[in-house]
Amino acid sequence: MPVPAHVDLLHAALTEPCAVAFHGVNRLDVHPGDTAAVVGFGPIGNMVAQWLRIRECTRIFAVDIDAHKLQLAETLGFIPVDSRDQDPVAVVYEQTRGRGADRVVEACGLPRTFLQAVQSAARFGEVLFLGNIHGQFVIGEKDFSGILRKELRILGTWNSRIVPHGHNDWSTALENMDRNLEVAPLISHTPDLQEGPQVFEQVAKGSFGSFGRIVFRIHP
Repeated sequence: MPVPAHVDLLHAALTEPCAVAFHGVNRLDVHPGDTAAVVGFGPIGNMVAQWLRIRECTRIFAVDIDAHKLQLAETLGFIPVDSRDQDPVAVVYEQTRGRGADRVVEACGLPRTFLQAVQSAARFGEVLFLGNIHGQFVIGEKDFSGILRKELRILGTWNSRIVPHGHNDWSTALENMDRNLEVAPLISHTPDLQEGPQVFEQVAKGSFGSFGRIVFRIHP
């Protein structure tokens, strides 16, 4: 897959997650002026929000519990919602005057956030399940009735596509990267490749600290 001249090679290393985010957003019927919410604002959730903005969503809520991710969301122009001390569903409804979000993307993978995504959606809205769930997702009678009464559209997404040649998720990601799409802020560390064993060990032990995407530099 050729990397366009305008793309930094370090940034091109994030093509795969960027394409995953693009593929997911493509499942939605986004309209200019829509309000959106992204539940789970890791690197892929952040990219989802950026693709939604490219599609002209005007207000995008970024829901997470990590202070660094929320600060980055605010820096990039999104509306941070800290679900540690706020009910994200209540915040979305309050700031949309009781409507909810037209497009909601769950990018975390927890039963609780799956439910929050469904609850945050506006009437006739769409909910995209992108996060690979950990645990059992159970929905009660009231929330299931809400899906029916609001006539929600529930969608799933998986991975990305590298076909057709020249016009696919990966080539589209690369074409927008370092133009409409900012991936540099998502890269927190760029160690040399020979540091790999130590980095993986620290991450496994939880002693690496806060990090986003770690991209290893390969020197000839």
